[in-house]
Amino acid sequence: MKKINLIISVIFALISIVFISSCDEINRPYEEKSGPIDVDTTKKKILIEDFTGHFCGNCPEAREVAERLTETYSNVYTISIHEGPLAKSLPGIFKYNWIVPEATALATKFKLVATPFGLINRTVFNGKSLITPDSWEAAVQAELTKTADIGISATASYNSTTKEISFNGEIKFIKAGTGKEYLVVYVIEDSIIKPQKNDFIKPFPYDTFYVHKHVMRASMNGNFGEPLSETVISAGNKVTKNIKYTIPAEKDWRTEHLELIAIVRNNDTEEILQVEKVKIKK
Repeated sequence: MKKINLIISVIFALISIVFISSCDEINRPYEEKSGPIDVDTTKKKILIEDFTGHFCGNCPEAREVAERLTETYSNVYTISIHEGPLAKSLPGIFKYNWIVPEATALATKFKLVATPFGLINRTVFNGKSLITPDSWEAAVQAELTKTADIGISATASYNSTTKEISFNGEIKFIKAGTGKEYLVVYVIEDSIIKPQKNDFIKPFPYDTFYVHKHVMRASMNGNFGEPLSETVISAGNKVTKNIKYTIPAEKDWRTEHLELIAIVRNNDTEEILQVEKVKIKK
């Protein structure tokens, strides 16, 4: 009997070896990077606006694409924008309300019909503004070839007594402006642990402890911001902006996880001319 068992074990081992050796190696559809790629500071910085939803089963994979790009390219930032039918409050574990007016205004502006889709500096890539995650890297690379017309330098602070965030920014015009430049400052929150549908989890596609990153919470100065100047700014000149925003009392935001994303956009074309992430000094 022991001899028979030994023979059977040997047969199974040989079958396993043949099976493993016959499997093709599957290569990732992208090149692995060991760390951030330094990007020339004279080039534009890039914002990925990732439209997502907590009941969108494909959205976690899209988030991974965005995260990989921010890790690969040091001048790339991302915002998760919860919007659309799959972002709404639902009965049960998905009751949390993620949607904010600023996100709805942006989704309406760009005619969002489904998630996951994204904007890359709000530019047109291959004839479209909203593009699927498999096109994000190519769109990012195209943007990184452009030089910056504008630079943003900013600081921010938070008053825990008044719950007020203060933004102090200096916008330098490297090239002459057009008079169409608007500044928008978004409040984003990182590392929010809430349920997320994930179609890549089997057999039950629900992650109850999913970490939501870089979530849009509000704009400090309106859905689409405010003009930098009433007149055209000459090359080499600077504009300073001081903006204050009080966090509404009913919000459950954790201030230690808040930061700001400041963008300068063209009010005619919607293209983001420059973007900067700003840490909030507590």
